[in-house]
Amino acid sequence: MKVKRDSTNLVIAGKWNKYILSPDWLAKHIFEKSEIKVEFSFAFDLTPRFTCDNIRIVPTEDKVTFIALEYLNDVLEKIENMAYILTDLLPFTPIVAFGTNFAYIEEGARLDLLDIFELKDNDKLSDYDVTIKKYSIRRTLLIEGQELNLNILQEGKNVVFDFNFHYDAPSIGFIKDNIKGRFVENKKLLKIC
Repeated sequence: MKVKRDSTNLVIAGKWNKYILSPDWLAKHIFEKSEIKVEFSFAFDLTPRFTCDNIRIVPTEDKVTFIALEYLNDVLEKIENMAYILTDLLPFTPIVAFGTNFAYIEEGARLDLLDIFELKDNDKLSDYDVTIKKYSIRRTLLIEGQELNLNILQEGKNVVFDFNFHYDAPSIGFIKDNIKGRFVENKKLLKIC
C-alpha cells in the first residue's frame, strides 16, 4: 500500500477572504519566504495554488487547504504551524471545522480485499443489466475520542482508503488550541505507512 499523491492535507473550513490570501500575503506571513510558486488556471475555473518547501496552499472562499507534497513528519509539523499562524493572524474569520486527511492506494489488490465489495444487492443490480463501475463503503468511526470518516473505494483492481479526521470548530480559538501535534498524531494513529 502506498500514499496517494497529494492526498495528505489539512483543511480549515470557514468563510475566508480570498483577497487577503494573496500570493504576497501568503508568502510573507504564512510561508515566511520572499518567493513562492504561484499557479493559475487559464480557464479561470480552478483556484490559484501557492507552493513552497513541499507544501501547497489552496485557498477558496469556504476553506483553506494545506497539502503535504512529501509524506514526512517535519512537513506535517510545518503545516500545523502554518495553520496556527493563519488562524492567529485572521482571528475574526468565521470557522466551522478543520480536518486532517490521508489516502492510501492498494494497486492490484488481493482478492480477499476485493471481497469486501461483494454486497448483497450486486446480483440484483446485474439482473437489471447494470454494470457496477465503482464501489464505495463509508463509515464514521470513533478512535481515541476522535471522529474518523473512512471511505473505501474500489476502482477496478485498485482499492483506495480515504481517512478524514474531522473536528467541529466553534471558533478559531478551538483550532489554535488543538492544531499543534494533531496532524502528526493522526498519521501515527493510522499505522499504515
